[in-house]
Amino acid sequence: MKLQTRNRSACGVPIAAGLLAVLSPAMDSASAREPLALTASQALRAEFDRLPEAQLQRLVLQCEREAAARLLDAGEGVPCATALDALLERVFRGDFTAFLSWWRAERGGAAHR
Repeated sequence: MKLQTRNRSACGVPIAAGLLAVLSPAMDSASAREPLALTASQALRAEFDRLPEAQLQRLVLQCEREAAARLLDAGEGVPCATALDALLERVFRGDFTAFLSWWRAERGGAAHR
């Protein structure tokens, strides 16, 4: 998977570098187990499904902060949307209202940090 790294987060670190840091350990061990027929999107989703819940939550919040600050390109937007889908399904069992409550609480807490 190749993610573009030209866009920088608010702290100066490329968002794609952050995504790679989260995914690299899981990708190295899982790559040999994945069927070759998976699309890039399916493979990305499979990687997100293997992440610990807290790591997936941090990734979604990082994406939200970046998207609030600037327009994400497709190389960043697709992984962010895929991470959000994985979080919504796995943690919130598809309950968007529960997700919004969590997101608002996290966002409010971040403002006070």
